[in-house]
Amino acid sequence: MSGIDSSTLGQLTYEGRNYFPAWSPSGDLIAFDSNREGWYSIWFMDTTGQNQRIFWEHGRYSDWSPDGSRVLLIGLIDSVSHGIIVDTSLRDTFLVDVGTDPAWSPDGEWIGYTVYGPGLRMAICVTRVDGSEQRELVEFNLRFDDSWTPAEPGGQVTWLDSQTLIFSGPNPEASHVVLWKINIDGTGFEQVTY
Repeated sequence: MSGIDSSTLGQLTYEGRNYFPAWSPSGDLIAFDSNREGWYSIWFMDTTGQNQRIFWEHGRYSDWSPDGSRVLLIGLIDSVSHGIIVDTSLRDTFLVDVGTDPAWSPDGEWIGYTVYGPGLRMAICVTRVDGSEQRELVEFNLRFDDSWTPAEPGGQVTWLDSQTLIFSGPNPEASHVVLWKINIDGTGFEQVTY
């Protein structure tokens, strides 16, 4: 970590495997995945690592609404996996049809996500937060060449702004994973790393 001030570096979790941290917009909480109970659940903690507690049992891949009042996650309800929007008080939940790695747009209107399907198919999609206007923006065939098989084929959606998604996916030659961008209306599809 040459050239980086690591004097404040500190470990926050000590039990289980912990992934996908998401800092709340207010800056006072971190949501993360942990399997410390034997299965993955969404946990909350203070930014100091204190007050660690389960927010949603049997859940993964959380993302905060821009105003910090709700959390989007993939979780189980009656043993069935759903996209779930839940307010932080756990009083109100709403199911939304999304795939993996869902990400809330900065304006709070859209959710971007990845769908993996049969035949090594991967699609980048969006839907309005209320579940309307579902759109498949781009589809990839994940047939990579024989000399290289990625551990992670892509997906990982994030937002450049409220109209443009950035995501990872195979390059045109299927030789490695690169970053792409696309607008939510399907225009502006462009490879951004090589």
